[in-house]
Amino acid sequence: MLVNQERSFKEVIFNKNLDILSKYKINFESDFSNVIFAQEKGTIDNVKIKFTKEKESKIKVFIFTGFKKITNESKDKINNKDNYIKAKTTLDKRITAVYPSLLANMLLYVEDSKKYEEIQLSRNSINFDELKNKNTDLFENDFIGFNIGTKEFLFEYNEKDREKYKDKIVAAKYDDINGELGVEVEITNRKESNITEPLIKKTFSLPPLP
Repeated sequence: MLVNQERSFKEVIFNKNLDILSKYKINFESDFSNVIFAQEKGTIDNVKIKFTKEKESKIKVFIFTGFKKITNESKDKINNKDNYIKAKTTLDKRITAVYPSLLANMLLYVEDSKKYEEIQLSRNSINFDELKNKNTDLFENDFIGFNIGTKEFLFEYNEKDREKYKDKIVAAKYDDINGELGVEVEITNRKESNITEPLIKKTFSLPPLP
């Protein structure tokens, strides 16, 4: 069985020059400890093969290429999204002057307005679009407004990873009586980053709103 396996391996190596197997006796001369498995390059280096013909032998050293590289795969197993975003310990007073319920709904609305179309149609008193951005008819002049950048006042980001990841608030819970607001954030890879880390979702309890 071992002989057959060795011959099969030789046929794989010399698959484009099978006539070599009939011309020479071939032996692997490398000590296993001296063979270099360069995983980051996808190669097997320093493979010594002895060719024998008519009692004359010659040893040549080969590098075999075309194997799967694992460097990027290994790096991707470390999901740096875990350290991409964290809740601020203190909130800007310009965002704490609203009820947690209003802030929660508007954060979700600016992320995906289509989710709220049915609510707006069923309740004539609700018009999220009128609340979007900085409506000075409804809020104080120093209010920051509701838009996609509002969450910047809630979170701190690892700036060096801004070009790798994007985040989206996908769920929220609130307690207006106690001024509590919690959000769930989905963090994904930007298409242009070519990163294959899996998406993650993180939940945050934000500092109390007065």
